[in-house]
Amino acid sequence: MPNLTPHATRDDTRVLRSYLPIPDVPVPGFELLVVNSYLIKYQQPFLMDTGVPIVEDEFLESLWFLIDPQGLRWIFLTHNDGDLTGTIDEVMAAAPKPR
Repeated sequence: MPNLTPHATRDDTRVLRSYLPIPDVPVPGFELLVVNSYLIKYQQPFLMDTGVPIVEDEFLESLWFLIDPQGLRWIFLTHNDGDLTGTIDEVMAAAPKPR
């Protein structure tokens, strides 16, 4: 399992990781697809992508540790695949203000 601890790429940007197991891949080191989401805490904080459901609890715990749900203003989904939209319903339920 990869390290799911968020890390900073800049003062205002945090990377939140999630992953999907890839079954039946014979190449060592390629058993997991690591998927990154980004929380950018700028004037109007936004979340880019919402992680993978298989690690939903860890993802949401990390996200809400970094920002109060009331402070999230925008959610940007790069595209509509389950590896990037996995916790959108839970994020929207907890954070009522984002667009």
